[in-house]
Amino acid sequence: MNPVGHGSAKHSGMTRRGFLQGAAVGVGGLVASSSAQALGVQGPPTPAIAPSRNGQRLTLRNVRHMVVDYDKKNFCGHPRLGGVKSFGHGELAVLYCRAACAYKTSSDVSPSPIDGYLSRADVVLRRSLDSGQTWLPKDEAVLWSHALVAQKQAEFLCQDPGQRSPLDMRRPEAMFFFGRTSTRLSRRVTNTKLGYTCELTVAESGRTSPKTASAVFQIRSVDKGRTWERVPLVLDPPQRSAAFWKDNHPLVTMPDGALVGAVESDGALWLYGSECQGMTWQYLSRIAVGKPEASKPSSAGLVLLPSGRLQCYLLLSDGKSSELCLSESDDCFAWTVPKPIAGNVGSPWPLRLSDGRIVVVFARQSSPAGIFAIVSSDDGRKWSEPAVIRTAASGADIGHPVAVEMEAGKMFAAYQYQTRDGNGLNGTRLVSGSIFELV
Repeated sequence: MNPVGHGSAKHSGMTRRGFLQGAAVGVGGLVASSSAQALGVQGPPTPAIAPSRNGQRLTLRNVRHMVVDYDKKNFCGHPRLGGVKSFGHGELAVLYCRAACAYKTSSDVSPSPIDGYLSRADVVLRRSLDSGQTWLPKDEAVLWSHALVAQKQAEFLCQDPGQRSPLDMRRPEAMFFFGRTSTRLSRRVTNTKLGYTCELTVAESGRTSPKTASAVFQIRSVDKGRTWERVPLVLDPPQRSAAFWKDNHPLVTMPDGALVGAVESDGALWLYGSECQGMTWQYLSRIAVGKPEASKPSSAGLVLLPSGRLQCYLLLSDGKSSELCLSESDDCFAWTVPKPIAGNVGSPWPLRLSDGRIVVVFARQSSPAGIFAIVSSDDGRKWSEPAVIRTAASGADIGHPVAVEMEAGKMFAAYQYQTRDGNGLNGTRLVSGSIFELV
């Protein structure tokens, strides 16, 4: 396990905001200045926090479970790929993937975006108006369909991003969605008298290898997800990465108003930033990178401390086991080497509560399988033992949780679950939810 954090996109003495203002110009995130690779000067190292256990207990009370979406003819899962948002006054939105499923062969339930259920899934938004207790089909919408043929995907993705309008994403009703498609795009850049222009065309089908599923796009909403931008923004890959993707762990708003988010490629995690509420995005730095025959980082989630320090919670996995780790940065360029927090962890979802505690909700797919949470009251230095949110699924194909604080100490989490109901392969996959209070 030898990942190394790097400061990858910094001029000596240049701030993150200065870099973004100088680099993120052009259409659709196109960089009109020197590339991030050419700006690679590593900043001073950030002092590391070495997380440890202090024996404290995390107690959950008033735990209740409910169904977000269940149908024996469908596979409903991977809410981490969609996200969650609380709008206050009991209104929640959860986004997840859903596809018809026969539950007969392993490919029926495979998460592969090439030939598994994700290759034919819709991205669905479902809403609750009573603090997560009920989720009605009449309140749902489909944002994106992976089942669209390449030409239809291209018609959407290759629209001129210059048609996009600025949106106030600071509004509490605002939402971001980052999607992924296996349609590969070719980018042609032209320097005109009016500035740089960018044309996107379909390069080839990406349905032959998972590593070719590389196109990442963003759409935004300012009305709680009821309507979305009709013209997407297609993101540039970090450095020369052929394949990259972003889940929908929330973006972080920095003290100066800039947005930052973590992006994943095969074997590395990257930090992106935006000075203009998602009109453009620019690669800033490499958070962590794996090495051959060693653990690889994935499943990044960002948390901002009151001090301005940015934390990245991530997994390090060698294919046999995985550890939850923490890397930190004071300037968004130089990152500490990830320090382990807990083992046997899957798909961690960190968030900072209103009382200052940090909670990480995660899944375990090996014994004891279930959905769990740990908490830290000192900004990640010491952690509680795991508390059980839910166990007793009919199989181990569970997890990919999202979580949000609805009011002080009261949380809602949604996750993929499995129930034995007569379907094959240990039963139907559904999106389930839990409401609980942290003591």
